Amino acid sequence: MIKRKELQKKSLAAVMAASMTMSLLPGTVLADSTNGVIADGVYETTAHVTRTEDDEDDEWDEYDVSVKLTVADGKFSDITVTPGSVYDSGNSSYFDKAVSKSKGFKTKLLGQAATVENIENWDTVSGATRTSTAVKNAALAAAKTTTPTPAAVDTAALEKAIASAEALKEADYTADSWKAVQTALTAAKAALSAKDSQTAVDTAADALNTAVKALVKEPTPTATPTATPTATPTANPTAAPTTTPAEDEYKYVYAGLSWAEYWAAEGVYQAGDTTSSSVVDAKGEYDKGAFDTVTRATTNHGLHRGSFQCNATIFMKDGTTYKVAYYTGATTVVLTNGETVTYDKANIDHYEVYGLKYVPVKVKATDYEAFCQKYAVVENGGTLNGGFTEVKLSSYTGLVANVTENTNGLKAATKNADGSFSFSAGKTGSDSGIKDTAQKTAPSAEATGLTVKEAKGSYGEFLRVDLNGDYGDLGSNMQSVTWTYYGSDSSYSKALRTFGTKFAADNWMHKSNGIQLGLTNSVRCQLPEGTDGTGYWTITIRALGYADVTYEFEATDANIVKDDPVQSTAALEEAIAKAEALKEADYTAESWANMQTELSEAKEELEAKHTQSAVDEATEHLNAAVEAMVKVQKETYVLMNIPYDQFYKADVNNDVKVDAFTSATKNKVRTGSLAGGSYHVDASGDEITGVTFPVKVPAGTDLSKYTQITDDSKVSITVTNRGKESTTDYTGKDALFESASYSYYTLSEKPSYYKELTVNEDGSFSFGATQGTAAAITEGVTAELKTDSKYGDYQLDLEGLTDTIPSGTAIYGVIVSTKEGSDYGMRHLENIYKVSKLAWATGFTSVVHGCPTSSEHYKAMMGQHINKVTYYTAKGIYEIPVGGEEGLYVPVKFDTSAVTVADAELKNGETSVATTISGLTLPESFDAEYTVDGATAIVEGEKLILKDVKKGAYTLTITDKSGKYAPISVGFEVKGDSVQEINTASLEKAIQSAEALKEADYTADSWKALQVALENAKSALEAKKDQTSVDESTEHLNAAIAALVKAQKETYVLMNIPYDQFYKADVNNDVKVDAFTSATKNKVRTGSLAGGSYHVDASGDEITGVTFPVKVPAGTDLSKYTQITDDSKVSITVTNRGQESTTDYTGKDALFESASYSYYTLSEKPSYYKELTVNEDGTFSFGATQGTATTITEGVTAELLTESKYGDYQLDLDGLTDTIPSGTAIYGVIVSTKEGSDYGMRHLENIWRVTELAWCTGFTSVVHNCPTSSEHYKSMMGQHINKVTYYTSKGIYEVPVADLYVPKKAGQTVKVADAKVSAGEAEITVSNLPTDFSPEYKIDRLDFSVENGKIVFKNAKKGKYTLTVSDKNNNYAELTTTFILSADSAPASYNNDNENPAITKNADASDEEFADYIKNITSVSVNGKSYAASGRGAVKLFNDDGTLITDAAPFAEGDSFEIVVTATGYKNLSFTYKKAATDTPTPTPTETPTVTPTETPTVTPTETPTVTPTETPTVTPTTTPTTAPTTTPTTQPTKTPTSTPKATSTPLASSNVSNTSTSKKSDNAKTGDVTNIWGWVSMAVASLGAGGLGLKLRGRKKNEDEE
Repeated sequence: MIKRKELQKKSLAAVMAASMTMSLLPGTVLADSTNGVIADGVYETTAHVTRTEDDEDDEWDEYDVSVKLTVADGKFSDITVTPGSVYDSGNSSYFDKAVSKSKGFKTKLLGQAATVENIENWDTVSGATRTSTAVKNAALAAAKTTTPTPAAVDTAALEKAIASAEALKEADYTADSWKAVQTALTAAKAALSAKDSQTAVDTAADALNTAVKALVKEPTPTATPTATPTATPTANPTAAPTTTPAEDEYKYVYAGLSWAEYWAAEGVYQAGDTTSSSVVDAKGEYDKGAFDTVTRATTNHGLHRGSFQCNATIFMKDGTTYKVAYYTGATTVVLTNGETVTYDKANIDHYEVYGLKYVPVKVKATDYEAFCQKYAVVENGGTLNGGFTEVKLSSYTGLVANVTENTNGLKAATKNADGSFSFSAGKTGSDSGIKDTAQKTAPSAEATGLTVKEAKGSYGEFLRVDLNGDYGDLGSNMQSVTWTYYGSDSSYSKALRTFGTKFAADNWMHKSNGIQLGLTNSVRCQLPEGTDGTGYWTITIRALGYADVTYEFEATDANIVKDDPVQSTAALEEAIAKAEALKEADYTAESWANMQTELSEAKEELEAKHTQSAVDEATEHLNAAVEAMVKVQKETYVLMNIPYDQFYKADVNNDVKVDAFTSATKNKVRTGSLAGGSYHVDASGDEITGVTFPVKVPAGTDLSKYTQITDDSKVSITVTNRGKESTTDYTGKDALFESASYSYYTLSEKPSYYKELTVNEDGSFSFGATQGTAAAITEGVTAELKTDSKYGDYQLDLEGLTDTIPSGTAIYGVIVSTKEGSDYGMRHLENIYKVSKLAWATGFTSVVHGCPTSSEHYKAMMGQHINKVTYYTAKGIYEIPVGGEEGLYVPVKFDTSAVTVADAELKNGETSVATTISGLTLPESFDAEYTVDGATAIVEGEKLILKDVKKGAYTLTITDKSGKYAPISVGFEVKGDSVQEINTASLEKAIQSAEALKEADYTADSWKALQVALENAKSALEAKKDQTSVDESTEHLNAAIAALVKAQKETYVLMNIPYDQFYKADVNNDVKVDAFTSATKNKVRTGSLAGGSYHVDASGDEITGVTFPVKVPAGTDLSKYTQITDDSKVSITVTNRGQESTTDYTGKDALFESASYSYYTLSEKPSYYKELTVNEDGTFSFGATQGTATTITEGVTAELLTESKYGDYQLDLDGLTDTIPSGTAIYGVIVSTKEGSDYGMRHLENIWRVTELAWCTGFTSVVHNCPTSSEHYKSMMGQHINKVTYYTSKGIYEVPVADLYVPKKAGQTVKVADAKVSAGEAEITVSNLPTDFSPEYKIDRLDFSVENGKIVFKNAKKGKYTLTVSDKNNNYAELTTTFILSADSAPASYNNDNENPAITKNADASDEEFADYIKNITSVSVNGKSYAASGRGAVKLFNDDGTLITDAAPFAEGDSFEIVVTATGYKNLSFTYKKAATDTPTPTPTETPTVTPTETPTVTPTETPTVTPTETPTVTPTTTPTTAPTTTPTTQPTKTPTSTPKATSTPLASSNVSNTSTSKKSDNAKTGDVTNIWGWVSMAVASLGAGGLGLKLRGRKKNEDEE
């Protein structure tokens, strides 16, 4: 049974749908009534993308969309969706999703049947609902246009085909093929005359072209061409065979073939043709022939790359020739005779490349001798050498030939009658041709980074493809490249023509751009008649040891090189001047040589001026070479962070290195006043790493990979010392205090002392002994060595030292030296505590103030004599002589931890007592003397006799008379005799309780402590020495019982894990993941927004980390962490969108607001988890996530945006919610790159919606008032995203991504000044553009050029435009900016009528211009306060006819109003509106109207929505609204109204509703008018009854897919 309110909703929806449909339908037939198909033609209209109150204020701006549908042959043949003038780049992600992405309107409907039903059935796109709705509405309105615009038919291709066919001669072709052409020609002429549709015209043109291509020439006798033998011999020529083999035997070898021989049978265009051409290409080279020898004069670079798989000869200017076998360097070759030669490029006259050197060939054994006389061969077992090592390319040497019948590419050699040889096509095989090596498979097109290049033609090519990804090994072994052209055939089934290519002419390797494959406009490569190179292509690559690989791609008009005359060489001239201004001495030899190569080419191009593209490419290459130059480091002085071991190494005579100082007092490490002179790498304060010290850096040292600290550097460190928190900013050189090892700050002058840096062979650094004059402090300092200290095993006090080195002076280091010749480096905090106090451990004190000590370096000091202490300080170097000529002796210590003296009991009236010494073992050379202060001590064996003693505490001191060993001190007590009754009841009870416990229930450490206390308690009970000892034993035993820790069994919990710990084991990234700091406190504490995360602080200042399943090993002590149980509860009150609500988070959901490492015990093993490990210091770490991930291979489209309101980059995964629905708790997300890096995402800042991720890399510092964290993500720039992993309450999901490149950002900006349309130009400012950023400018809907810092435009229309500046090299992110082109004048003005104020149409303006002006009003300012004209919070102040809405809120108070109207594309309109004077006050009605409704609207929801989560584990809070409306609507007016109010019980269709607006409306609603719709709505209301319906209509469900 349907409930009443559901019936109302369904009925209302049905009536509204019907009324809207009827109001939209025009009065004439729209389509063929038999099949519902829209008539052929063009349909176009516009709709508005409207915001709702769900959209955040700054999220996006409203704009128009224009939809144009082209229908041909009953299908949507073209769909164009164009954004209107207010559109800006901030809307691009929504616009693209709605239009062109996988579920977009154009994607789904293009090519489909042209029906209204298909448009209506298109689902609006999740994540772009506002734009989708507008596009759909516009499309429906367009489709229902009664009179379509006829579709234009392009007949150019057909006319060209007819002209070509008519130019042919019948006598040249066979009768059958000629007849087919004439039939197709007749049909083509008919189609040209009819122009029925584009499809009909295109079909006729294709049919005619196909018939022409199929023409068969009348046969004529032709001579068999003779192949040109290759003259280059092999490095190890094979001797001719000496025996005559059988006729059917074959020899399998590698042979060097000429280009013509190689391609002759491969089915390529002009196969076997050796024609040369006298026409030069864009580089002045003769590359435009067929398969002739490549002869090149360009010697600046590339010889070693362009021909390393080929037979080549270098001709020097002095007449010397080098026949190249292979290269070992850019200018070093091994010749065919085995000799190695290094040549000077400047002395090359030219070089020739004949063909490929390692082609697998089989030749009849009977012909082999003759074959070897003509060709250079490598027999099986011989070696193959080739390739070149550079960047990703690698040479190969010593490969062993092994050609078989099944070797890929094998050609059969046939001996011709004249003694020459011809060769078959290479056959496909599965053998590599290399001994003991399996055939390789080439990477995919995506993996190689296949890119169809923008048309340039710099080297004579008309089409070019680059492989700049994983190309290394394929490129190193590449032999031949075949291109096949399919024209418009996207199925790749009908090839139009195939082309062969030549290395050094068409194909190159480039040190930075990878493999460059081109098609040269040449005899060997001419496109089929009637084609222009656009369309579908394949390239097939054959490489040594590989299976053939074919890559498919599409070339557009932008990829095809056309005539390109030189327009300007200004940039090239500027680049040359910049390069020539550099000095060789300032740069490394290698980078200088590379730059000189590019400079030489640039000068050649400047002189030749081949094409604009060639000029631009030379400019680009030269600028890149200049940018890549490496400065020669001049001798300089820096402050540098040096690890302790490296700092002391050259200054101390000690084989044991100095360790870093590991600290438990983290705050002291990070407090400059305590640890000044030191530095620490990790902001956690876990250790002091070393010393900051002046360093001399030799000339030529490369410090580029180390952190440079400058005067602008700043580190803010917050610490808590003695309960007080303080923050200190360390700026300039002081920022070294918290920075990486070898960070440095350049000094402006030579310091008085320093260490000299040396770069070792492996690239590491070492440092020499400190250079500088030390000041000797010979007076005023008293040295005392203590063998008993709280800070270690020894302490050296230098009383009076602070008179010379004041307290607070930064101490870089201290060396303690002995007269025996050893030295000992001291470290901050553990050894150097105060200026005058030094302490160290030698193995007998393991912990000081909770910090582990390091003693190995100092052990050898025992038994030596300290004679000098050297201080390295901010004030200089100081040497303090110690102990005179002999020095201070450091007595030897040994383990005395077991030595004890038993307490003694003194009887009443006695003064002597005896006790025992136990655990004492002295070295043989220890000459012992025993003393007890305050008594006379006599030792007899282990017996200690005390005389003249009283009750009290005593210390036994055992001194070595020789002074070799340090004294031993042991405390004990002498007690008095007293007679009293001892009460042991409590002790007995404690013992009984302890003995009842079970060892298996507790941790080993706590059980062991209990057993010690229990044994002591039993001893005390037996001894009953005195009440004090009994009570102490009772107390100790009870304390041990209370301290027992339950043995944790292996269990699974939900645990709060800080972001850094959560991601640490799952990401390859050295920079930790920070907590998310929030200014939107309420979102942090709202479970539906931050589900899967947790926060510690109830203030909502930050999201701390992730709540995640964890495996806790047996025995883990969780007692000091918060345990959340089913009884736990946290109530959180937040205010979102102006509404306050309180949510109770109970049970495991209470983890949402709880401390780090809080946990909730799970009842069963989860399907995924992390395993917890307890570290040595008691902290936790977590392993990589365990569990099976589900791979989502279909239905998800990934798009990377470089402009986002949420950060510097945004990754949209459209379609992901089909698998991971909105509302699913997301614990974490990892974005991975193919380069091997990973990046952990955080809630709210990075993870916003399931399908949207965003992050910053240093260029957006605040998002929605929240500071961003970018360090973790910076290195992602320039990498390729290949996978995204989601950890959710539904499981783990991996989303493969097709290597999305993350373009780099460098702080570059662009700005265009607003201008008038009539100006024809607008100022453009581009800032911080990197030198390798090659800009390309694009503005949709505008014909423009960029000239001298200005955008010059023509035929422009007013409106808002977006400029996009992209990098032609595709290295950097696009820059966008918006600007407005305005009309010279507005088509409207104020009517100065205060009675009926309005904006009215100017006399010279059209109705359309006036309507456009009203539509483009974006804001209105009233007395200085601006009101938005559309979107959430908008205040409408003008009706569509221009009348001012005088009863709007801004006019409620006051009489005079200064109004400024802002409309996109027009100058601002300003005027003053004054309220008209009213002589007669408004009369008070004599009768109070009845406004009490006949039925009180129900406001309180009748049902509470249930949102209890159904999945475990989950931490998405269960939200129950606690703020049901409490206010009953006030229907009794508080003032007497001036017009008859509407009673709430009156049906909406009533015609008596008065309207106080001054706007005029038509009596009859137009088709599609809102009033018509509401007429139908009102009829529905009347039929259903209006009780409560008005309020129901206002109900709104939040759209999770809002834009």
